[in-house]
Amino acid sequence: MDAPTLNATVRAHLGDGDAPHVIQRTYPEYVAADIAIAMKEFLAQLGAEVFRFSGDPLTLLDGDAAPVRQIAPPLLQQIEVPGGSARQGIGEGLACLSYEGTPMLAYCCQQRDAPQQYHISVLAHDVAGAQQLLEAFSTFAEGRRTVTSKLFGQVADSLNSRVRAHMGEGAEPGVITKSFPEYQIANISIQTKEFLEGLGAEFTGAGAAQDSLRFMHAGGWEPLELLKPANIDEYGQFTGYRQTAAAFEQIDIQRESRRLGLRAGIALFRYAGAPMFAYCRREGRMQEEYLITVVARDVAAAQRLLDDFVRHERAHSILRGRLLRPRVDYTERVTQAEILPFTDVGWDRVVLPERLRRRIERDVIGFIRAAPALAANGIEPKRSFLFHGPPGTGKTFICKLLATELLGFTSVLVAGDDLRRPGGPFALARSLQPALLFFEDVDLVASERDGNPFPTALGGLLNELDGLPPNELLYVVFTTNRLNVLEEALAQRPGRVDMIIGFPLPDPALRRRLIALYGGASRVCEVDVDWIVDHTEGVTPAFLREFTKETVFTAIEEGSVDDHGIALVQRAHVEAAFDHFAEIRKEHAADRILGFRT
Repeated sequence: MDAPTLNATVRAHLGDGDAPHVIQRTYPEYVAADIAIAMKEFLAQLGAEVFRFSGDPLTLLDGDAAPVRQIAPPLLQQIEVPGGSARQGIGEGLACLSYEGTPMLAYCCQQRDAPQQYHISVLAHDVAGAQQLLEAFSTFAEGRRTVTSKLFGQVADSLNSRVRAHMGEGAEPGVITKSFPEYQIANISIQTKEFLEGLGAEFTGAGAAQDSLRFMHAGGWEPLELLKPANIDEYGQFTGYRQTAAAFEQIDIQRESRRLGLRAGIALFRYAGAPMFAYCRREGRMQEEYLITVVARDVAAAQRLLDDFVRHERAHSILRGRLLRPRVDYTERVTQAEILPFTDVGWDRVVLPERLRRRIERDVIGFIRAAPALAANGIEPKRSFLFHGPPGTGKTFICKLLATELLGFTSVLVAGDDLRRPGGPFALARSLQPALLFFEDVDLVASERDGNPFPTALGGLLNELDGLPPNELLYVVFTTNRLNVLEEALAQRPGRVDMIIGFPLPDPALRRRLIALYGGASRVCEVDVDWIVDHTEGVTPAFLREFTKETVFTAIEEGSVDDHGIALVQRAHVEAAFDHFAEIRKEHAADRILGFRT
């Protein structure tokens, strides 16, 4: 019995009739391997018989054509699949199949010469059916490409695909961006990470766009581009965003701890049941800032999200309850907020006249603590205090004590050039209230209007004081060594300064206590303290601190110490220290530094 020929099999499969229609589709080289795999699997699902054949399948229908031996299977090729085992694809072959009840032939061939395109020719009497077959195969192949192709796997794994799956179908979303100033960057990066984690957010990063001209616009990176599908263009190039890791950073908080902040990344989350994503990053060169861009179909919900975040940030800010020293630029914008350590001070180190001490305890600290109770009675609390007195009499020390005593208050220290721009420090303190504002040496900018070199600063300060709302928990402390030069509109107008407190030079009794305090373990006070007190009339506590330090150092320098290293101060050491200070006093420029009275 003669072996069956492919010619006879093909003619029997298609049946009698006119010559069949031929529809061809060509796939580019970069997907040829994927198409070969997909075609083998597609034909298997249709139950097709596939034979080895090379050439024009129409010749098999010519009755005068030479017979072609029927051989199965077709020419197959091994194709490596990324991340998996190799798969087989049809390199070249002819399939007899039926689709939607219509018999057809499908000739498949990968071109051997460059470009190695993949060709599919469908032969059928029903041209519409042939077209439907090709469309069905294209759909099937596209669904398999993410498995068989490293190139198309990039599309499935792209950030675009992940964001589109998260957001789902619907109208184009809206975009809302909120910016935070430079001094807030470390804090906002921490609070953003923790707030979004609380929403169950997933974090990812955005790799560089592969088609930068399409993915950038005049204002920078456009997050809505993530909702456009990633793709493979006609040249076999990936267009879209690849997923990368979000960028986190360790942030030191005053050397006491480290916390993780989100430097740059995209967060996918749901808020009030609605899918959203946020692009968070540091941005800017001359003036850096932190930006949070929220993309959501419900713009009102996105705004509520940002409002919730602001409340979260203010409640959990790493700046809250700290001692801060801001740096302010010429536009009165705070550019930095340095966290300073609280000084280890307490009432045990306060050496003041008893009446003054009680006044500070009751009329300053007491009134500030009682502010909520006073407000409940319709009484405005005292909001501003002016400390005056010679240099070194304890004004700054009491300011440090207030900062440590009033737990939970944020303290903002304003000094030097930043006194000229009060708007920035007030805004900073207002955002972190309850807060204390300390303006050190306020006379530098608040002297009398005639001759004041900084009238704008004075006007700004007066405006801020006049604009303090009754419900704000904001308190201001001014210090000055020159009460007599202050502008009357500040120092003598109630509402701008509610209380003026003078710090006098210490009397003999206070000087004794100060010597005992500053002498520490050396017991300087036991060495003819009367002589020291008699020779320090009119000096400040600052002088006594430095004088005692010099006395103890003199004893140590001469080797007068006990077995435990404690200085054994003698009268000679006291006199030597006093003579040394007397020599320094001759240099008049040192008087204010050391606390001498002139």
